[in-house]
Amino acid sequence: MAAYDTWSDADLESLRHQSVPNGSPLFSLIVPAPRPQITEVRALLADLQRQVYPRWELCVGFDTQDSALAADLRELQASEPRLRIARTDRAASPLTACQGEYIGYLCADWVLRPHCLWTFAQAAARNPRPRFIYCDDDTITPDGRRIEPRFKPDWNLTLFECSKLLSGFNVYHRDVLERHGGWDAGFGSAASWELALRSNEGLSPSEIAHLPYVLWHAKAPARPEPATNTRELEQRALLQHFARIKQPAALQPVPGGWRVRFPVPSPAPSVDIIIPTRDRLHLLKQCVDSVFGKTTYPRFHVTIVDNGSVEPATLAYLRELSGDPRVSILRDPGPFNYSRLNNRAVEASRADFVCLLNNDIEVISPDWLDEMVGQACRPGTGVVGARLWFPNDTLQHGGMALGSHAFAWLLHKHLPRGDSGYLHRAGLAQDLSSVIGACLLIPRQLYLQVGGLNEPELAVACNDVDLCLKVREAGYRVVWTPHAELYHYESASRGRDRKAAEKAARLAHELAFMRSHWHRYARHDPAYNPNLTVEDEDCTFAFPPRVDPRRPSGLPPGEEDGDHVFFSLAA
Repeated sequence: MAAYDTWSDADLESLRHQSVPNGSPLFSLIVPAPRPQITEVRALLADLQRQVYPRWELCVGFDTQDSALAADLRELQASEPRLRIARTDRAASPLTACQGEYIGYLCADWVLRPHCLWTFAQAAARNPRPRFIYCDDDTITPDGRRIEPRFKPDWNLTLFECSKLLSGFNVYHRDVLERHGGWDAGFGSAASWELALRSNEGLSPSEIAHLPYVLWHAKAPARPEPATNTRELEQRALLQHFARIKQPAALQPVPGGWRVRFPVPSPAPSVDIIIPTRDRLHLLKQCVDSVFGKTTYPRFHVTIVDNGSVEPATLAYLRELSGDPRVSILRDPGPFNYSRLNNRAVEASRADFVCLLNNDIEVISPDWLDEMVGQACRPGTGVVGARLWFPNDTLQHGGMALGSHAFAWLLHKHLPRGDSGYLHRAGLAQDLSSVIGACLLIPRQLYLQVGGLNEPELAVACNDVDLCLKVREAGYRVVWTPHAELYHYESASRGRDRKAAEKAARLAHELAFMRSHWHRYARHDPAYNPNLTVEDEDCTFAFPPRVDPRRPSGLPPGEEDGDHVFFSLAA
């Protein structure tokens, strides 16, 4: 904060003289409390009067039977004409009195930073206008310390459905609220999240803007009150959301949010589990035995792609498996090319889904495939990845983020079991830019549609990332679920990539291809946040952040305006 997010009076004054392109939108900010305290209204009004952006109005509803509040509000209105009051006996909420193009709800325990509305106005003035705008936030303690910043990803349907990251101050285009309705006080502390869920139903990601800056604070209570029915309210909000979008779902509370179980269709889609291998019998046997011994999914087949095994014990084991009708053995003895091995198996398969599985994987959770297929059958989902653990029960794969010197890296790597990570994201299902191919489920037809794994350019490394990005570019989500759990004896079969000189040269070529072909993701991963580091795997803060809130465009010095905007529209 001291280095990158402390605003001087001169900084704020400079914003007052900067114009907003394409007109200056009016923000209507509603106090959702049905009977607000006049002290709270005065505090909110004083907060807004500190805004460097002047085009706002504060809308407060009052009950005509509360004559004292009505008199106080009219006295305030005489000195601040941007205060609008509405009689709640004539309208369900002050929404009908609002005149703004954009509408937000403002609770007494939220504090907007002085440049908050100015930054929202820059985003709102884009053409076409975004329909929903949200930002990052933190908590401010009673003694004025800022703590617990929530650095959020760009639009992330899967994560936002199971985590309250969208709770708090958000801004809606008025036609969204007119279509979906406004604040529902019946949801109590979950009301802002419930409204965000409801209002985004039917919006496309391109209509949603994320501002990667801390623009408001939640006041930490001096004495936290027990949340007696918070979980019940969240559960009701989620169940109503899934009912409206006609998505059957079962809910289970987990740290930081919810596990959402999506049922497997009946009859269950067929899955072909594809396992490339070459010798290393102890790994292959452990993998196959765990798949058949632990998997509860009712309809799967295993295809083993033998890349030239020569050890007698391995060949004998493959002959034994070939007599099992649940197993196919596909021979491909050429030079090792992971992309080619999987592509040949997918082309030969006739299953609904294919699951790419390394031979150094061991199943942990029996319902791993049920979980992955349930996620994969949701409309719009293209790829599903699993949570993989090292044998010492530290996290190996919690999803991938893009943008480091290695192009792609693993989130929360080596996190111990029981630790849910930054914003609990190591324990919540979410959309990501990529998951690793060590355990990856995809509809077979989609795999073929996007061209499968890249054999010519990406024989060993990055082919899974490339596949995921092609799926995203085709308009589908890449989902990581922590509820499908397996052990990964990482690189045990072929050895690590960087040891030999020829491997290093090949890896350099593959990374160069990824940076040139997917440079947009190298600059900004929409599933991550530019305030978080790409230099390490622990989701700590970036020094410096990859956006600068004090520059009008939010661009780091030297960046081209055409390549980045200061806020993010989901791809």
